[in-house]
Amino acid sequence: MEQLLYLAARRIKQAPRKRLNKYFKKLYELAIDTKFASPSINFDTASSLYPMDLFAAQALTMSIQRYGQNERTLFSFLEATGDGSLQSFGETPFSTFSLADIYDYDIYNFYSYLSEVNADSALWTGIKVAIERVESLFDEDEVKSAVKLVKTIGVINLFGNAGVHFSKADLSLYAKHALDIESPEMLIDLLNRHKIIRYAEYKSQYMLFEGTDVDIEGELLKASGVVPRSSDVVDKLLVNFNLPIEFANAAYFQNGTPRYFEYVISEQPIKRQPQNEVDGYINLIFNETLTLDKLKSATADVEEAIIYAYFKHVDQIIDHVWMLDKLAYVQNVIDSSDKVAQREIKSLMLHERSLLNANVLDVLYNYNEEVAWIYRGQEVVVASKTTFNKWLSQICEEVYSATPIFINEMVNKHKPSGTMSAARVNLLSRLLEYSSDPNLGFEDNKFPPEKTIFMTLLKNTGIHRKYLGAYELREPQDSSFKALWDSCEAFLESSKEKPRKLGELSIFLNPDRLSSSRA
Repeated sequence: MEQLLYLAARRIKQAPRKRLNKYFKKLYELAIDTKFASPSINFDTASSLYPMDLFAAQALTMSIQRYGQNERTLFSFLEATGDGSLQSFGETPFSTFSLADIYDYDIYNFYSYLSEVNADSALWTGIKVAIERVESLFDEDEVKSAVKLVKTIGVINLFGNAGVHFSKADLSLYAKHALDIESPEMLIDLLNRHKIIRYAEYKSQYMLFEGTDVDIEGELLKASGVVPRSSDVVDKLLVNFNLPIEFANAAYFQNGTPRYFEYVISEQPIKRQPQNEVDGYINLIFNETLTLDKLKSATADVEEAIIYAYFKHVDQIIDHVWMLDKLAYVQNVIDSSDKVAQREIKSLMLHERSLLNANVLDVLYNYNEEVAWIYRGQEVVVASKTTFNKWLSQICEEVYSATPIFINEMVNKHKPSGTMSAARVNLLSRLLEYSSDPNLGFEDNKFPPEKTIFMTLLKNTGIHRKYLGAYELREPQDSSFKALWDSCEAFLESSKEKPRKLGELSIFLNPDRLSSSRA
């Protein structure tokens, strides 16, 4: 997008105009301060765009990208002449080629596209309806200026990002120095009074508004006395978030065994043995009454691979959940046929969810001081995603220290494919029939899946090797397999006393037993 701005600036600079607007720099600063434009765009570039202000230039490039053909459409705009074009624009000391002019340009040049159903249809329709209401409600001498304000607000709503803030003072300043409106404050109040626009606190900017008799702020105030502020937010967070599985990269590359950590949201710290494909847990703790010291004390004796993330500002998260509860309550009590009020409630809910996301996910993944990371009762400093993932692998190395090094991604997984499952059966058959053969009877120039298992698991580890002149199965020469081998032998030894099911072996091979065996 910035590239298009620089192209436009270079082209306009070829036919420079004397700058009549003394407040052009102030408009540039307003675009940066309100976050409508990127601070990476310097004033020299913005000056080269004159008589188009930076607001309009930003909106132009975005509309060209969204509805046009990038550079081709841009140069068509710059070369155009006639009514509404930049070249024919007659600036004054209090006007620029503004956001209102960009609205007119878009409507004229992209009318066919905008007439069809698209992602912005509702906003464009909203601007059209607002203009029609102005024309029917305002005095003749006020209509032109009021329409400019409506177009400006509409274009900001269309092309401003989520971080844009545009107060009454900001809108008034822009209206005075870009739209040539002498007393914009009065018109803003009048538009507000007619419920054509409203200042949305949750977005910190003006929005076009179709009007409703429902006092949403008043209804929310009433809801505060009805809807309890509950500190138990775990269930609601579970509904709002679907956290991914974390994969310990280094542990996998070093040992060949994939290690997965699952996120668990709870009020109290969990203490559980990981099951199935899950090797560890990342436990997100949301509890206003639980102190960090109590959490450290409660988790000091946890031997499993469990990391605890302690959120320090739970009160803010609880407030966002409470606001969502209040909005849901208001949504149910107001008339369902009042589409405008219902739409405003939905917008408020979307905004509140975005704030909740920021207070949970952004805080979690920014790895800053707002979250304390605890492992076995000790606080650990995590500075980045990379550091965090390395830490997961270190925990795997500590908890699963007896894991053998077996690098075969086709087999070393919780659920091998059907092909590899069949290969295991075939390998067992060959072990029974050809165990004395150096290569279990496999042909040298052929590599079926079972041969891959044989090479990586039995031959390379020394389990199948020559002993006293004959090939047979023996204890592994690869030291990383010793703990596993010893535990399996202990299991077989225990079966002499009473019969044991082979399925019990997986329980027998728990991290504690393997670790003690290696020690």
